[in-house]
Amino acid sequence: MSTLDKLLIRGIRSFGADTAYVVEIYTPLTLILGANGCGKTTIIECLKYITTGSLPPNSKGGAFVHDPKVEGEVETKAQVKLKFRNVNGKQMVCTRSLQLTLKEKTQTMKTIENLLEVYDEATGERQSLSGKCASLDTELPIHLGVSKAVLENVIFVHQEESNWPLAEPKVLKDKFDDIFASTRWTKALEELTKQKKKREVDLRTDRANLELRKERRARYLALESQRQVTARRLEAVHDRMQEIDTESARLMAEIDALLPAMRQGQALATELAGVRETRRVLLEVQVETKNRIVQLIDDDDDDTLRAALESHRASVMHSSQSLTSIQARIDMLAAERATLAESMSWNLTQKGGLARELERLEQLKAMRRDLAAVLVADMPFAAAAAGMPRPPDESLRPMLAERLREAEHAVQDARSKHSGIIAGLQTELTAAQTREQVAKQRQEEAAMVVTRDSHLMSAKQKDLDRLALEQADMATLQEQVEDITKEVTEKQAQLRTRTEAQQQTRLRRALEELDAQIRMANEELQMASRDAEHRAQLAAREKDAAARAKAMDAAWDAVESVCTTHGVRAGRDLITARGSSVMLEATVATTAETARNSRRQLDAKLAERARIKTVAEERIAIAQQQRGVLQTQIAHKEREFATVAMGAAYIPAPAGGYPSATAEMDAKLAHIAGEIADGIKQRKFFDVMELMADRYRREAEETHQCPLCRREFVEAEDVVGFEEVLDLTTSDLPEEIAKIDAKLAGLDAQQERLRGGRAVATHLDHLRQQMAALPDPAKEHEKLLSAGRAMQDVKQELDIADRELMGLDTLLVAIRDVVRAEADANKLRGDVDYLRNTANMAQSSKTMEEISTELGRLQEQREGLQRDLTKEITQMTNLQSDLSSRQSSLARLQQSVNDKAAALAQRDSIKAAIKKLNEDINQSRQQAEAFSREAREAHDHVDQLSVQLVRNKSESEQTVSAAQSVLDTLRMRVAQFNSVHDQVETIERSRPLDSMQRIEADLCAIKAKMDGLNADETQFRDDVAKIQLAINELSAQESNIRQNLEFRARERTIADKNQQLVDLEARIRDHDALSYSRQMNALQEQLSTFTAEKHRLDGERGQQQAQLERAVEDIEGEYKNAEKEYVDARVKVRVTDLVIGDLEQYAKALDIAIMKYHTLKMKELNEIIRELWVNTYKGNDIDAIEIRADKETRGARAFSYRVVMIKGDAELEMRGRCSAGQKVLSCLIIRLALAECFCLNCGVLALDEPTTNLDRANTEALAESLARILENRRSQVNFQLIVITHDEEFMRLLGRAEYADYYWNVSKDENQHSVVERVAIQSRAR
Repeated sequence: MSTLDKLLIRGIRSFGADTAYVVEIYTPLTLILGANGCGKTTIIECLKYITTGSLPPNSKGGAFVHDPKVEGEVETKAQVKLKFRNVNGKQMVCTRSLQLTLKEKTQTMKTIENLLEVYDEATGERQSLSGKCASLDTELPIHLGVSKAVLENVIFVHQEESNWPLAEPKVLKDKFDDIFASTRWTKALEELTKQKKKREVDLRTDRANLELRKERRARYLALESQRQVTARRLEAVHDRMQEIDTESARLMAEIDALLPAMRQGQALATELAGVRETRRVLLEVQVETKNRIVQLIDDDDDDTLRAALESHRASVMHSSQSLTSIQARIDMLAAERATLAESMSWNLTQKGGLARELERLEQLKAMRRDLAAVLVADMPFAAAAAGMPRPPDESLRPMLAERLREAEHAVQDARSKHSGIIAGLQTELTAAQTREQVAKQRQEEAAMVVTRDSHLMSAKQKDLDRLALEQADMATLQEQVEDITKEVTEKQAQLRTRTEAQQQTRLRRALEELDAQIRMANEELQMASRDAEHRAQLAAREKDAAARAKAMDAAWDAVESVCTTHGVRAGRDLITARGSSVMLEATVATTAETARNSRRQLDAKLAERARIKTVAEERIAIAQQQRGVLQTQIAHKEREFATVAMGAAYIPAPAGGYPSATAEMDAKLAHIAGEIADGIKQRKFFDVMELMADRYRREAEETHQCPLCRREFVEAEDVVGFEEVLDLTTSDLPEEIAKIDAKLAGLDAQQERLRGGRAVATHLDHLRQQMAALPDPAKEHEKLLSAGRAMQDVKQELDIADRELMGLDTLLVAIRDVVRAEADANKLRGDVDYLRNTANMAQSSKTMEEISTELGRLQEQREGLQRDLTKEITQMTNLQSDLSSRQSSLARLQQSVNDKAAALAQRDSIKAAIKKLNEDINQSRQQAEAFSREAREAHDHVDQLSVQLVRNKSESEQTVSAAQSVLDTLRMRVAQFNSVHDQVETIERSRPLDSMQRIEADLCAIKAKMDGLNADETQFRDDVAKIQLAINELSAQESNIRQNLEFRARERTIADKNQQLVDLEARIRDHDALSYSRQMNALQEQLSTFTAEKHRLDGERGQQQAQLERAVEDIEGEYKNAEKEYVDARVKVRVTDLVIGDLEQYAKALDIAIMKYHTLKMKELNEIIRELWVNTYKGNDIDAIEIRADKETRGARAFSYRVVMIKGDAELEMRGRCSAGQKVLSCLIIRLALAECFCLNCGVLALDEPTTNLDRANTEALAESLARILENRRSQVNFQLIVITHDEEFMRLLGRAEYADYYWNVSKDENQHSVVERVAIQSRAR
């Protein structure tokens, strides 16, 4: 039997990771005491985790391990270790280690070690049994002697899950099914049924396989006869084929001698056709090239033209290089101009910023003056110095700082004035409140003592009443013990009688004799079935032969249908007479080969037509490509031209439009030049007006006369009036001059763009001329259509040849079907002859029906004996189960009698305790009244002090608030003044006026540079236009020369092709191809005759060889072990039949055992629950509680569970109808009963806070019940009760029974870490 020894905890929950705490598990009682939240329940969680591997509820994500954030670490390593003895008494140690790691946003927990070790006490060595988590979870419950379900739901139950007996029906069913292991046994029963059904399916398959084995043996004998006949036929065919091969070799030698001459003629014809086609294509291309040439050059030779071409190319390259160089210089000018523009923009931006900075400086100075005036007015000396001048703004800062210090001192004086008075009142108030709280606390303690003693006295009184009732129940229990003792004696006598009768032995011997008779009958049935096999095979082969004859006729009909459908005439005489199918196959094959040769010639013709069409398509594609390239270039240039023309002023076009883009651009340039000349004239006119006005003004001032009429100016006012008239006349001149300058600048820019666009216009006109010179697409398309029609004619001829060839191929397939059908019919006729000669017509002494009837009778007798044997076994099992149940009931009743006797002996001690409790209650009530008076007096004093303290605080706050307001206002104004003053000084240090003058000088220099760059760029663009025009002219001349050279080269190629045609026609006339063709046809006819005969013989040989190979393959492969396979199949059928019967018996026995076990266990469980409830519960509203197991409709072995409470004859479901205390007590009693029923090998039981929601009477009754259990189990070595509680009185009640000398006290240290200490119970009592 297994027992627990020690538990080590490190780094779990609130237990620190630096210290390991060891808790010893005593026998029979281990007490653990501690306040709420100190870590008591962690001990239960560790016991459950170490034994089952299951984490506590709501502890996923690492909540089970000590949080590393508490220690300021990133990870925590935890360990739980259990030292125990297993069911065999061996000392073992189980260790589980965890690690919790903090990450950025999450934390992860993982298992780092799982170890189970066994300790050999003889040698002192440790041996590791398991290191895997899953293996450890499985092995540990086995070593403890209980299932994992019992460990989780009975022995180590968490406080949050302790009320599961009153949970929802589904949860309750799952728990009880796990405890009873119902699912495991039900699955075993289902597996037996499943295996039985599977074996039944296998039996049907094996019986069908047995029939097939019979047919295979008969087939083997027929194949051996067929093999010998086929071998003789193959020899004759082989000799004739050798003779045909000799004659065919002679004919092939003569044909090979003629082949070189035939090939030479075909090669000459093919070469002639290719040369003609090449010449035709060259002539067409030559005509097209001549039409595209702008100027046909006839005077110069080719070398002169090539030299001119190279000269033009060099000129174009030189002009392109010059153009590139000038364009690079234009780009450099543009980049420099852009840099100057950016510099001008930056300087203008800086100029605007400096202007805004100067404006802001004036605003800040005005704001500083205003703030200084306000601050000086608020100073203390303002009234005395009202008539004096204000000090400068720069010298105000020291005066303002001194004023701030004075205001701060005023606030501090106001605060310190009242602080001493308030502190004295606060101290006196705190002392009074402390006296009041102490008095109230003592009053509450006295009241709690009165309540506690009252509950204890009530519980003791109920114990006296219960003992009076138990004394009456003693006689009834003793009578039940005597009755059950008699029943046990009777059951034992019945068991001995059945054992001595040996009925099972006699039934088993009778079964063995019947099995021997059944085996003999099966052998006789096998012999009779072999005789019937031959007859069945003969009938099947005759039927197959008739079907094959019909199939052969149908194949001939299919051949005739193909000839009619496709119009094939080859072999019609053989088809009509239905003669040799092999000869017909050779004839049709020869005709098909001839048709394939014709089709290959048509393929060559089609390829030639396709090549011609491809050449035409390439010419069209080249033209389209050139047209597409030109269109793209024209569109690009048109966009460039439109962009340039868009920026120019609008000029009406002539009536017929412009003849070219160059003409349009020249017209726009002329218009812009006229506008520029007009603008320059107007600008000069305004300059003259301005000069004349200045000259008139100086002359009037010097001579005091009017410059126009020479009138004297007598008064100075007349001169002033004349100057005003001049100013009025010239006031608009600057604005008009600026407008004219802006207009001239715009016209210059437009003229520059139009000059650059003239080169674009020239290139655009050249591209349009090239587009117009391309060949007409309609004519080229017509040539392509002509080539396509020629290809279509050849394709039609190919379709006719394909249809003819398809008909021949279809006919050949149908003829080969006839050949195969004829071979199959011959083979079946041989099989029928063999079966008729070798059939065994012998008759056995009995028919198969008689043997089958006898076999059925023997099997029925065997089933009857098997049922009797099963019934006998079931009766013996039931008798043994009843005897065991009666013995268990007798032991429980005897235990109840002993418990009641021990309880009656405590009557006098209970009466004395009641008297002592009554005296303690009276004394505690007097103390409570005295403490109540003291608390009221202290409370009145506290009220008086509170009112006085509030009044003083209010006065102090008003005085300090006024001084603080003055200080805050002064601070704000001083801060504003300092901020404005600092900004003024910062701006003045940067000297913005000097920066403004420097920027204006830079702007004038930049404008002068930009004017010079514009003039240089205009000159460069004129040079670019001239060079581009020269390049275009040279490119046109170069293209014309290149086309002339290509034309001359193609003329020479055409002359060469004409001479080649003349030579080939002469060679073809000299070659006599007709005589060679006649000789070749004669030789091919003779060769075709021999080939047809050889094909016929080859077909026959192939059929015979295939038959021989199939026969040999079947004999040595498929039918090699036919006899052995038949015997094995018979044995397998018999064995499977016996296995099915055994599985059915096992399933029935297991079903009965499951039901019986569940019934007995539920009965035992309810008896224990009733007894514990009666002894523990002190109320009168519930007599007893029980667990009801109701069968579900879906199966006989499926139960639904519920807890009911009984009062008299009434029975109600307890869930949802009981109080919290009744709920806790009932769940606790059910767990105690389950532990007594299912924990025979492991006597450990842990109770976590068992007194939750229990009143004092029920708490004391529970302590007494546990004490009785401890007393009864004291002699049991492996009984260990672990009680965890915060109730010191409950611990005292359990501890005074002298079942434990020590208890474990759980508390928390200054770091809030749990600490476990062992304390002697006697020291706690003192």
